[in-house]
Amino acid sequence: MRVIDFIVCDDIRQEVGNKISLMGIFADSIVLQQEVAWPIRMNLGVFVRAALEPEEPGPDAYSLSVTCNDRAIAEAHANAPQGAGARLLTFMVHLRPMPIPEPGVLEFRVQFLRNGEQAGEPAAYSVRVQAYGEAEVGSAQGAA
Repeated sequence: MRVIDFIVCDDIRQEVGNKISLMGIFADSIVLQQEVAWPIRMNLGVFVRAALEPEEPGPDAYSLSVTCNDRAIAEAHANAPQGAGARLLTFMVHLRPMPIPEPGVLEFRVQFLRNGEQAGEPAAYSVRVQAYGEAEVGSAQGAA
Protein backbone atom coordinates (compact mmCIF):
# COMPACT_ATOMS: atom_id res chain seq x y z
CA MET A 1 0.00 0.00 0.00
CA ARG A 2 1.32 3.41 -0.98
CA VAL A 3 0.06 6.71 0.47
CA ILE A 4 -0.62 9.19 -2.33
CA ASP A 5 -2.03 12.16 -0.37
CA PHE A 6 -1.80 13.11 3.32
CA ILE A 7 -3.43 16.50 3.83
CA VAL A 8 -4.23 18.47 6.99
CA CYS A 9 -6.83 21.21 6.56
CA ASP A 10 -9.51 23.29 8.27
CA ASP A 11 -12.46 21.29 6.94
CA ILE A 12 -13.46 18.47 4.59
CA ARG A 13 -16.80 18.44 2.79
CA GLN A 14 -18.48 15.66 0.82
CA GLU A 15 -20.12 17.41 -2.14
CA VAL A 16 -22.84 16.42 -4.60
CA GLY A 17 -21.56 14.21 -7.39
CA ASN A 18 -19.13 12.30 -5.12
CA LYS A 19 -16.73 15.25 -5.00
CA ILE A 20 -14.62 16.10 -1.95
CA SER A 21 -13.73 19.68 -1.04
CA LEU A 22 -10.77 20.43 1.23
CA MET A 23 -10.88 23.87 2.85
CA GLY A 24 -7.87 25.75 4.24
CA ILE A 25 -5.07 23.30 3.41
CA PHE A 26 -1.99 23.66 5.63
CA ALA A 27 1.51 23.17 4.20
CA ASP A 28 4.12 22.77 6.94
CA SER A 29 2.78 25.26 9.48
CA ILE A 30 -0.34 26.61 11.15
CA VAL A 31 0.21 30.25 12.11
CA LEU A 32 -2.65 31.58 14.21
CA GLN A 33 -3.33 35.19 13.22
CA GLN A 34 -3.81 36.44 16.77
CA GLU A 35 -2.33 36.15 20.21
CA VAL A 36 -3.65 33.08 21.98
CA ALA A 37 -3.73 31.68 25.50
CA TRP A 38 -2.55 28.09 25.33
CA PRO A 39 -4.11 25.52 25.34
CA ILE A 40 -6.42 26.11 22.36
CA ARG A 41 -8.99 24.02 20.50
CA MET A 42 -9.10 23.81 16.70
CA ASN A 43 -11.30 22.10 14.15
CA LEU A 44 -9.07 20.17 11.75
CA GLY A 45 -9.59 17.64 8.97
CA VAL A 46 -7.22 14.90 7.83
CA PHE A 47 -7.52 13.52 4.29
CA VAL A 48 -5.54 10.42 3.25
CA ARG A 49 -5.57 8.57 -0.08
CA ALA A 50 -3.68 5.31 -0.55
CA ALA A 51 -3.25 2.99 -3.52
CA LEU A 52 -3.17 -0.77 -3.17
CA GLU A 53 -0.68 -2.83 -5.10
CA PRO A 54 -2.09 -5.41 -7.55
CA GLU A 55 -3.56 -8.38 -5.66
CA GLU A 56 -2.98 -6.66 -2.29
CA PRO A 57 -6.02 -7.02 -0.01
CA GLY A 58 -7.33 -3.73 1.34
CA PRO A 59 -7.45 -2.78 5.01
CA ASP A 60 -10.65 -3.29 6.99
CA ALA A 61 -9.93 -0.50 9.49
CA TYR A 62 -7.60 2.38 10.20
CA SER A 63 -6.49 4.46 13.14
CA LEU A 64 -5.26 8.03 13.31
CA SER A 65 -3.19 9.34 16.20
CA VAL A 66 -2.12 12.93 16.78
CA THR A 67 0.71 14.11 19.02
CA CYS A 68 1.89 17.57 20.00
CA ASN A 69 5.61 17.69 20.80
CA ASP A 70 5.53 13.86 21.16
CA ARG A 71 2.57 13.84 23.60
CA ALA A 72 -0.67 12.12 22.53
CA ILE A 73 -3.55 14.60 22.13
CA ALA A 74 -6.13 12.87 19.90
CA GLU A 75 -6.98 9.62 18.18
CA ALA A 76 -9.67 8.22 15.92
CA HIS A 77 -10.50 4.70 14.79
CA ALA A 78 -12.89 3.59 12.05
CA ASN A 79 -13.80 0.75 9.75
CA ALA A 80 -12.59 1.16 6.21
CA PRO A 81 -15.51 0.22 3.96
CA GLN A 82 -14.43 0.20 0.33
CA GLY A 83 -16.15 -1.15 -2.74
CA ALA A 84 -15.19 -4.64 -3.86
CA GLY A 85 -12.03 -4.49 -5.91
CA ALA A 86 -11.27 -0.86 -4.99
CA ARG A 87 -7.59 -0.06 -5.60
CA LEU A 88 -7.71 3.57 -4.41
CA LEU A 89 -8.68 4.11 -0.77
CA THR A 90 -9.86 7.42 0.70
CA PHE A 91 -10.06 8.19 4.43
CA MET A 92 -11.38 11.44 5.89
CA VAL A 93 -11.31 12.31 9.59
CA HIS A 94 -12.81 15.37 11.29
CA LEU A 95 -11.10 16.33 14.56
CA ARG A 96 -13.63 18.69 16.16
CA PRO A 97 -12.50 20.31 18.32
CA MET A 98 -8.95 19.04 18.79
CA PRO A 99 -7.07 20.26 21.87
CA ILE A 100 -3.63 21.74 21.19
CA PRO A 101 -1.83 22.23 24.51
CA GLU A 102 1.08 24.39 23.33
CA PRO A 103 2.94 25.65 20.27
CA GLY A 104 5.17 23.11 18.61
CA VAL A 105 4.97 20.20 16.18
CA LEU A 106 1.75 18.28 15.55
CA GLU A 107 2.32 14.81 14.11
CA PHE A 108 -0.58 13.04 12.41
CA ARG A 109 0.03 9.28 11.99
CA VAL A 110 -2.32 6.89 10.17
CA GLN A 111 -2.10 3.11 10.54
CA PHE A 112 -3.97 0.74 8.23
CA LEU A 113 -5.27 -2.50 9.78
CA ARG A 114 -6.39 -5.86 8.42
CA ASN A 115 -7.92 -8.33 10.89
CA GLY A 116 -6.55 -6.23 13.76
CA GLU A 117 -2.96 -6.43 12.47
CA GLN A 118 -0.82 -3.79 10.78
CA ALA A 119 -1.38 -3.69 7.02
CA GLY A 120 1.44 -1.83 5.32
CA GLU A 121 3.66 0.85 6.76
CA PRO A 122 2.20 3.69 8.86
CA ALA A 123 2.19 7.11 7.24
CA ALA A 124 2.83 10.40 9.05
CA TYR A 125 2.70 14.11 8.38
CA SER A 126 3.95 16.87 10.67
CA VAL A 127 2.78 20.48 10.92
CA ARG A 128 4.27 23.22 13.11
CA VAL A 129 1.69 25.30 15.04
CA GLN A 130 2.34 28.73 16.53
CA ALA A 131 0.64 32.03 17.20
CA TYR A 132 1.50 35.00 15.01
CA GLY A 133 4.67 36.66 16.29
CA GLU A 134 5.80 33.72 18.43
CA ALA A 135 9.24 32.24 17.89
CA GLU A 136 9.31 29.03 15.87
CA VAL A 137 9.20 25.91 18.05
CA GLY A 138 10.52 22.61 16.67
CA SER A 139 10.50 21.76 13.01
CA ALA A 140 7.88 20.12 10.86
CA GLN A 141 8.47 17.64 8.10
CA GLY A 142 6.37 16.21 5.32
CA ALA A 143 4.86 12.77 4.95
CA ALA A 144 7.02 9.81 5.85
